[in-house]
Amino acid sequence: MDWSVPVILQKEYFGEIALIETVPRTAAAVALEETTLRIIGVKSIVPYFKKNPDAMEKVLNNVILHVTIG
Repeated sequence: MDWSVPVILQKEYFGEIALIETVPRTAAAVALEETTLRIIGVKSIVPYFKKNPDAMEKVLNNVILHVTIG
């Protein structure tokens, strides 16, 4: 099976589906070089989204893409 592996760059994110749905992971990630990750849970992201609605819109658009494209 041939896999397409996206590369996530600085200031990009993954795992946004977990912010709106409590389902098992839909993907895994492996760092290609030394990496620092920030884990953000639902309890801390909600106040951030209230202060930054543009950020919430961006995340929701990505969730929609994941759901509709697969």
